Amino acid sequence: MFIKEVELENIRSYTHAQIIFSDGTLLFEGDIGSGKTTILMAIEFALFGNSTPAFYRSLLRKGKTQGYVRIKFSHDNKDYEIYRSLLKKGNSIKNDEIYISTLDTKKYLSPVDIQKRFLQILGINIRSGIKKSLPIVTYGIYTPQETMKSVLSGRNEERLGVIRRIFKLDDYRIARDNTGIILKEIDTEIKKSTAWKEEIENIKEDIRSWKEEINKKKKEYSILISTESEKTIECDSLTKEIDEMDKIRKKHLELSTKIEILISTIKEMERSADKKKKEVDKLKEEETRISSLKSAAERYESLKSRADYLKEKIDKLMHLKSELAEYLGHYRTLEKDTSRIQTVKTQISRMERELLDIKEKEDSPESIEQKIGKVEEERNTLSGESKSIEKELNKVKSEIEEYRKLGAICPKCKRPLTEEHKSRLIAESEENMKKLNLRARQIKTEITAKTEELKKIKEELRTHRQLEIRRVKILQDIENLKRNLTELSNKKKEMHEIQEKIKLLDTKIESMKSFKEEYETVGKELKTLERTWREYLILKDRVEHRSEREEELRIMNREIEEKRKELTTITDIRRALKYNEEIHNSQKKRCDKLRVELAEIRERIRNLKAGISEITEKVKEKQKRNSELAERIETTKQMEKVRNWISEKLVPALESIEYIRLGVINDEFRALFEEWFYELLGESDYSATIDEAFTPIIRYESYDMPIDTLSGGERTAVALAYRLALNTMVKRALGIHGNILILDEPTDGFSKDQLYKLKDILDKMETEQIIIVSHEKELRNLADIIYRVEKDSSVSQVRIL
Repeated sequence: MFIKEVELENIRSYTHAQIIFSDGTLLFEGDIGSGKTTILMAIEFALFGNSTPAFYRSLLRKGKTQGYVRIKFSHDNKDYEIYRSLLKKGNSIKNDEIYISTLDTKKYLSPVDIQKRFLQILGINIRSGIKKSLPIVTYGIYTPQETMKSVLSGRNEERLGVIRRIFKLDDYRIARDNTGIILKEIDTEIKKSTAWKEEIENIKEDIRSWKEEINKKKKEYSILISTESEKTIECDSLTKEIDEMDKIRKKHLELSTKIEILISTIKEMERSADKKKKEVDKLKEEETRISSLKSAAERYESLKSRADYLKEKIDKLMHLKSELAEYLGHYRTLEKDTSRIQTVKTQISRMERELLDIKEKEDSPESIEQKIGKVEEERNTLSGESKSIEKELNKVKSEIEEYRKLGAICPKCKRPLTEEHKSRLIAESEENMKKLNLRARQIKTEITAKTEELKKIKEELRTHRQLEIRRVKILQDIENLKRNLTELSNKKKEMHEIQEKIKLLDTKIESMKSFKEEYETVGKELKTLERTWREYLILKDRVEHRSEREEELRIMNREIEEKRKELTTITDIRRALKYNEEIHNSQKKRCDKLRVELAEIRERIRNLKAGISEITEKVKEKQKRNSELAERIETTKQMEKVRNWISEKLVPALESIEYIRLGVINDEFRALFEEWFYELLGESDYSATIDEAFTPIIRYESYDMPIDTLSGGERTAVALAYRLALNTMVKRALGIHGNILILDEPTDGFSKDQLYKLKDILDKMETEQIIIVSHEKELRNLADIIYRVEKDSSVSQVRIL
């Protein structure tokens, strides 16, 4: 395994950092608290996924809700990228987005799945479980120096427990524990064999008694079968007779139903025929009434035609009146609008006079602007002169000060300087300064006057512009009023046209007033005749259908006669059937009784048959159980032999193998530890080894020295030697092909001589990539690349030296 790049975002003291790694020995140096260990924590988080809440809280930068670690690495010539992010919601922090990607694929996984995938990439068998495999793997890649020191200072049982888990020696203990469980189960089965033998004897007795009961039931079954056969024959014969009688009864009922329907139908038809006859008689009487109503009905229809004609004329009259009302309304609107003509003309005259006044008041804007430019130029000239005078005044003041400071020799000509000459020079300068002050006051007065003049001219320009705006506004208003005046003149012409149309409509309306009076007279007479006319129409329509009603009456009488003949025929057929309801019911009761008896017999037969089957099944089950128990008894005999083999052969063999493996591991570990310790300290008064519990033993001359009594550098040497030995052994045990080693503060307390020896040790490791984190600057000689870690204003940064 080879780390290529680590990227941090909001991780502890880092806001953002991207660190490129290479092969060789890489040193991350910096002051204590600069952020070196954070880089290792980020690598541990990305690769191994430490998921404790406290770890998350310590990893995410304070005040931030999101952060991530991205790590790129290669293994077996293939590149990978692992991304893990943290998300804060409320008071909890959890993994958010997690994925692993290659050049071809990108998979989003859960925390457990990505740990499993990382171990698979390293070629580690994870069948024993991710929780057990992952902590052990870290010993092969990265273990903080303080963690290793705590392993060394712990109890022998804890240290030996770590070693046993790393090298899977617990599998032998688990195997022994499992043999104990198996032996208990075998003993339980052996104890059961006595009860099984007793159960076999009870089964044999049950089978004998059940077979006797089966024979009794079979005899009873045979008698019932014979009885059931006799009853069935008798029941079948009687059923045939009843079936024949059912057919006759069905025919009898059908005929009776038809007779009842025919009787009902004939009565209904007779009532309808009688009603139809009365209707025909009434129509004959109504023919006389029609003759008396005919003249009044014809008068009504004549008046109705005249009324329709008059209604059309009246509708046209109403339309003309509506049209007249519209013209009158429009005429009044036009009349109101045209009354404003004189007002508009007056407004136009007033505005034209105002325009003339404005022209008289207006001056040329160009001349006003020329005045402004001239005054501003004069003011600027005065301002420039004022500044020149101010500079001249300052110069004169400086000369006076210099004259007062002069000694007996003139600094320019180097000649003697009398007090009289010095006073004269000062007086001349003071006189010049008075003139300059006087001129400065005059200029100030002139500038003030020019400023006031400029204000007045500008006010004049504003007045001119306001007049110009007013003039444009008046011109627009005059144009609008003239356009309005044209529109009003056109409306006056339209008024004359409408007035002519109104006169024409009045003439037409007057000529049509007589139609309305006639329509009212005709309407009154129509109301008087309307009832008579309606009665005439109804009677006429009914009388016209009298011949149809008479024909319907003849057809109805013929149908009644046919139905009576059909009734007589069906009654004779029913009488010939000679059906007797009492005999039929008696035969049915007798048949029902036989069927009940047969059902009882058949139920008893079914029960006997079921009972025989049930007992037979019990016998089979007991026989099967008997065979199973016999087989189990035979199996327990074989299990006793297995039990003896496990307790006498297997368990001792497991203990022996575990002891031998632990001894071999201990020998290899001891050799590595002694080698690394010697490499670190060289020729010294100290020697080191480990005991059977993998506890480091440090000897000085012939005495064993407790580790706590050693110096800081010596304790670090012990921890580093133990760390390197454990790293080598873990890689061998787990088959890790990762060619990487991470050391956290590995040289705390080392002398310079030990630091130089550490380089030789790292070279002997033949590790492709070694990452060292330390605040020791002396380690620079060991490193191929040096990364400087610095913190400024609580933000860490990494740079390559």
